[in-house]
Amino acid sequence: QAAQSGGFNFTMIPLALALQNMAGYRVNCIHFLFGAAEIVLANSSVQYKFCIMHQLMHEVKPLYAMTHVEHHICKSIHPTSSATGLWENWMMGQSPFIVSPIGLGPIPWSMLQMVYAGANIVVHTMWPSQYLLQWHTLHHTILSDVYNVNIPSPYDMEHSKSVAKLQDKLKEASLFIRYEALSDIAAFALIGVGALIFHYGFGIGASRVDWSRADWVFVE
Repeated sequence: QAAQSGGFNFTMIPLALALQNMAGYRVNCIHFLFGAAEIVLANSSVQYKFCIMHQLMHEVKPLYAMTHVEHHICKSIHPTSSATGLWENWMMGQSPFIVSPIGLGPIPWSMLQMVYAGANIVVHTMWPSQYLLQWHTLHHTILSDVYNVNIPSPYDMEHSKSVAKLQDKLKEASLFIRYEALSDIAAFALIGVGALIFHYGFGIGASRVDWSRADWVFVE
């Protein structure tokens, strides 16, 4: 995760803070709610931005080499693999999501707990069972042309060769592919487990922040 965490901490968060403190942008409750919903429903919400950019990176080889190759540096995939390429965050405006970077990015530990400890573990783990086989696992191991992480987008369903060839067989074998919502449900459960581990195991996390020192701004 080194490529993404560095790009995230040193670019996205300062940009979000600059928008608030220098450009007069204010984060409202709706931004928090929308951002949280984007992450909780990550496998569905990424179709509106990440999926499009992800396919573009794979189809334009020079762009792939510049922005995405680190994520596919080996044929296996693990939660500790590089989450993105070196310039991928810049290409995507610092996040594969639309609102969550500004709404949740400045909150300490939020993206670590909600992304890395949630969806990242689900989709980037090669679970040792055919019942837990996922589209994103296949994207890494056999270069499946499903670009919308674990739930094929409508475009994927219509154009993907992998979906046309494997969808019916995989539905019989894999719970993740038979029940599409399972990816987000599992990620949400891991967010809760991760929060408990951070809080009680390491003494860190959003629940350990001294919120009494936060500068709350209410917009009328």
